[in-house]
Amino acid sequence: MKKGINGAKAISDIDEKYIIEALPQDKISVRVFPWKYIALASCLVLVICIGTAAVLFKSGLFGSESTASSATDTSSTADPQWEKKIVTHDSSSHTDIAKEKTWEEKSLPERFSTIEKNFTYTGGIVPKDKVNLSHEDGIISPFGEEFTIDPLTGIKYRESMTVYAIKDINKDYARAVRFKSEKDEIYYAYVNTDNKPETLKAFAEALSLEDNISFGSAYYEQSDGKTIEFEGLDKKKVLDILFSDSEKAQAVSEPDEMLSKNSFKECISISTSVEILGYKNITISLSDDGYLFTNILSTAKIFNIGKDKVLSLKNYLRSSCKGYELVYDNETDSDSEQDNGGSGFGSDSSKAV
Repeated sequence: MKKGINGAKAISDIDEKYIIEALPQDKISVRVFPWKYIALASCLVLVICIGTAAVLFKSGLFGSESTASSATDTSSTADPQWEKKIVTHDSSSHTDIAKEKTWEEKSLPERFSTIEKNFTYTGGIVPKDKVNLSHEDGIISPFGEEFTIDPLTGIKYRESMTVYAIKDINKDYARAVRFKSEKDEIYYAYVNTDNKPETLKAFAEALSLEDNISFGSAYYEQSDGKTIEFEGLDKKKVLDILFSDSEKAQAVSEPDEMLSKNSFKECISISTSVEILGYKNITISLSDDGYLFTNILSTAKIFNIGKDKVLSLKNYLRSSCKGYELVYDNETDSDSEQDNGGSGFGSDSSKAV
């Protein structure tokens, strides 16, 4: 008899064979429901759906990928490896102080460097076809006289000149001047350094920058301190990025104060020229916090263009322009010095008073 039978029989007088039949059997049949197969199939369907959505997003069906990337700073990712450009510069020190030119060494516009109180000679010559020679609205001051004093001798001189408007440029911002005593028909550029435009749009329209500005290379300092030069900037693209909605870009009221406090932190600088006014290789600079600086018109001007525009320009430079890492070799370039002697134009006909 198997273990446990007597105990059961003591409880009741049940036949032993029935007790044996009621005991657990060695083999038990268990029915298994296929949950794991359903779960596996569900995971497979989920993976397929995610992959399909990714393809549709890339194709633009769920929105433009470029729109999303426009708000992403690609320059914050790992800096790429740029081709190196060796830059030779003169590392020797120059302690000589520029010598003041004598009256005879100066050109006429250098002698009369300021006219009408606040218009200053820039060194530029305005092409004749850009000068408004109309007697109705072009001539601002016909053969007026200006006086100046030779700082070396104290002698006072006078000169007759005609002041003209420059085509498509606000006459309150810049003018062209022709000296009566000069035989050659030369028109010199003078600008009003005191102008303070309220917005970037007002500034750009006053100087017709869309037509008169040009860009050279742009320079960007990476997070590792290396300077990258970008070449081949597209003028229209740069203008679209920086000057679109420029009526919203308000001027900083005290730009000199902002600069003196080092509140303007430059991240990009663009070599800029406005040759009709005599400006070559000056600068437009940008800061990460959305400010644009320029020294066009010979004085500092800062406008708040917004962080997004600075970010857009960074991404444009990295994706569309040829970049070089600048490497300085510290070698003296003896050919870099230029002769800054007298320019020689004009005649020494100014009259001492």
